[in-house]
Amino acid sequence: MKKEKKQKYEQDTWDIAKDMFLLSAGSYFLSIALAYVIRVVLAYIVFPGIGAVVPAVDEFFTHGSREERDAFNIMAYDICLLVSFFISMYVLAPFASNMKTIFIKFEKGEFISPMKGLIHHFKYNAVCMFTVVLELSLIGVLLQNSFGGGPFSLLFRYFDGLGCALIIAALTFIAQVICILPTQKRWLIDYYIGED
Repeated sequence: MKKEKKQKYEQDTWDIAKDMFLLSAGSYFLSIALAYVIRVVLAYIVFPGIGAVVPAVDEFFTHGSREERDAFNIMAYDICLLVSFFISMYVLAPFASNMKTIFIKFEKGEFISPMKGLIHHFKYNAVCMFTVVLELSLIGVLLQNSFGGGPFSLLFRYFDGLGCALIIAALTFIAQVICILPTQKRWLIDYYIGED
């Protein structure tokens, strides 16, 4: 009896490109929209609520100098942008269809340990992952220099272009690593309830 040769699964280049675009450009622009929403919620709901309880906060917003309030607004918005970047990566990661297909195909719907999940991600998605890191570093630097805004504005106040690119790369890598384990759990749940 002749043994059947096991076929190696080949990823479709177009699917990889869609995942890269979703995770790089999608997270960049979604983070800008989310930051605006977070900023509005903070300005009109959270800070007035805190001001009602803590008189010093109310005093700052009603009697503080314009320069102090402007500096606070800029810093608060920059922090909102940075936080929203991680949120947007968390929101968009489950929609990376190629990564989902590979994960389900190779893990065959089994629940795996966090370490095995990370190893799987690095083994099968390393190219996509590092391309997203590179793309976001370039997008961040180019758009910041062109338009002066984006999720990484805070970094550009304190670092030069190369330093910012390296920090953006590190933050993007960290965001992907943080998001992959909950994403893999969601893919398994989708698989078991038949949405895959």
